[in-house]
Amino acid sequence: MKRKYTYTAPNSLSRSVKGQIKKHLPKIGKLVSVVATFSDSDWYKLTINGEDGRVILRGCSWGYSGEGCHATYDVLTELGVGYDAAKIVFSRGVSPLYETEKLRTYFMFKFNYDDIGCRRLGASLSIPDFKLKDIRWNTGRTYTANGQRIAARAIDGGVFMVDIDRGLSYFFPGITLIKDDVMNSYDSNAKADYAPPSIVANNYNDWNQLRSELEKFAEGAI
Repeated sequence: MKRKYTYTAPNSLSRSVKGQIKKHLPKIGKLVSVVATFSDSDWYKLTINGEDGRVILRGCSWGYSGEGCHATYDVLTELGVGYDAAKIVFSRGVSPLYETEKLRTYFMFKFNYDDIGCRRLGASLSIPDFKLKDIRWNTGRTYTANGQRIAARAIDGGVFMVDIDRGLSYFFPGITLIKDDVMNSYDSNAKADYAPPSIVANNYNDWNQLRSELEKFAEGAI
């Protein structure tokens, strides 16, 4: 049985990542997935899995905007992940849980292939439910003296958002918990519902509680 190739980056320098993937990717064969994991003991780790091996990169991070996140973004787009989908790395919704030693997966892309085995552009994204959380921001638009404060939560395969300065709330199905994705849907009047499916299936009190929680959270957006 042929031994699978494994390369583990020897350092955590973000600027060295591109050179590492160009050198080692050809050795792991057909791409299968790329997985982002973190623990206090293992820190950030981006693993690119192929049919013939894997490449483990250090210096790739996520959950904020910085050099390490840009390195991760560069890796994902180099692998063929769509530019918009790759922006997940800048979302606070996938910020690591520093208080746990357990190694956790924060997001994963699985590469798509057609019926004859040719890889299609892009990849399917999955984010474990345990890490989805609320995000908030202020667009700076002058709807009120406080600007435009927005909070959003990933729920039911989409995002529920509230705009407390305009008194609006919407559920956008099929988008990820990334500020740009939410704003693009909001500004373009994308197809939206007044509440997530699981809330609609229950009652008004659940919807009111969800909205109230996010409105309170949005008050801190600066």
